[in-house]
This record gives sequence, C-alpha cells and structure tokens, in this order.
Amino acid sequence: MTPNRTGSTRRAALSSATAPSFGPAHAALAGLLLGAAAAPVLAQTAVPGTAAQGYAIYQNGTGGKPACASCHGPDPTAPAAMGIQAYGAGNPAAILDAWGMPPMNALNFSSAIDFTGRVGLGNYLAFPAAGTAPFSIFSMSQVTFGSVIVGQNSTQTVTLSNIGAAAITGLALQPLPSAAGVTETTDCGATLASGASCSINVTFAPSTSGAVSGGYVASSNNDANTAHTLFISATGTAASAPAASSGGGGGIGWLGLAGLLAAAGARRGRSRQSE
Repeated sequence: MTPNRTGSTRRAALSSATAPSFGPAHAALAGLLLGAAAAPVLAQTAVPGTAAQGYAIYQNGTGGKPACASCHGPDPTAPAAMGIQAYGAGNPAAILDAWGMPPMNALNFSSAIDFTGRVGLGNYLAFPAAGTAPFSIFSMSQVTFGSVIVGQNSTQTVTLSNIGAAAITGLALQPLPSAAGVTETTDCGATLASGASCSINVTFAPSTSGAVSGGYVASSNNDANTAHTLFISATGTAASAPAASSGGGGGIGWLGLAGLLAAAGARRGRSRQSE
C-alpha cells in the first residue's frame, strides 16, 4: 500500500491491471519519506482511528484497494516492511504523502481510505499488538509542571485512549511511584471501550520547596500495553519575601519626610521674621 524501503522485497505482486511497477522510484520515495521529520499523531482526546481499523486495512485492504500485506508481508515489524514501518508508524500525514507520489498515486488509495483510516493504519504500524488486542496509550509521556510556589497549585489534563481492538477491563490508575504534592482525579471507569478515551487531571500542590518526581500507570486485566508510564516532574518553590520598604505609605521614606519637615520649619521661621 505504501512503498518498501528498496522495492525489491515485495512478497506478492499486485495485479498488473491495478498496480504500478516498483523500481527505482519506489526506493527513492521511501528514502525521501524516511528523511522527513513529520510529527507523529498517535492518540488524541477523541481516537480518530483505532489500530484494529489499521489492522484490517493493512492485512485485507479496503474499498477495492490492495492490502499493504500483499506488498510488505503480513508482519509489519518484519524487514520487508521496514520502509512503511519507519515513516508510517503513527504518522498519517506521511502515509497520505506516500499515496500522492509515484508510483503509489496510480492506485488512488486516498479515495478509499479517509483520515480515520490513515490514523488507524498509523496506530497499527506504531503498535502492532493493538491491532488484535486492547491497548491503552497516554496522550503524553510526561507531565512537567516546572516551578510552583508553595501554597499554590497547578493542574494539567492528560487523555488515556484505547486504540486497541477490544475493550480494556479492570482499568485502574495507580501511582508508581507516588510523588509528594501530586494528586489526580479522573473520569476513567473500570472499562474503556475500543476507540474510547477518558481524562485524567493531575494536580501539583507543593507544601514544601524542592523537586519531586513520580508517575502513574494504567493497570488492567487485559491491556496489551503494559510498559507505558505517565511520568511526573515538578518543583516546589518558596514564596519570595516582600521587598523591605524605605518609608511609609506614599513612598516618601523617612529621610525624605524629615527633609520636607525641615523645609516647612524654615519657611515658617522666615515668615515670622518678616512680620
């Protein structure tokens, strides 16, 4: 569906009536995309495409278009799929770019596979296990609060999404390890359906100054992603002492006030002499 790294490792030929030939242009396209620095789009607040959708597109094709597996082989982590894995994993924008360039543009994949399908394909290439099993992923790998003044607080929101093929059951968010001053509230229930997301509000409210670090893991009965942790880092900072004032109220200061009083006394003295 998208080009291999070299063009010589195709495992099965596509129909000559629908498939372009894969030669030097195939390798050149793969090299171009491997050098591109496109930002991955994995999971967001609303999951636009699950890895299960990507699995179906990769293994079986859709809309009359040939399957990726017919070109790259059924295992997206195998050497034959190195090219599509390298630039397509988590990157629907790069997948779309590939379909628009020779020789892939002759197949017009974009007419059959929309943004949701491309995100699903990118999710499957990034996390192949999610194509056939429940699979959770945080919207960020680390929450960094920076410096927060003791007695104040700061909150950031993280999304937990199930990009996998089935519901996650027995879901629970656990600190690992816990961090002083860090708490969380969440609307995540014990079950997270395939394609569903929930929110986690992480709050840092330091009671003492100093750096803290910790994390959270999403434990469950059947999540295929057991290795990911949401890391937390923050620093409590003592409030700055107010600057010492050199005078009262209007900012004249004691020395300035003494000068004004002396000047007023001198004027009164001259006034009496003139009388």
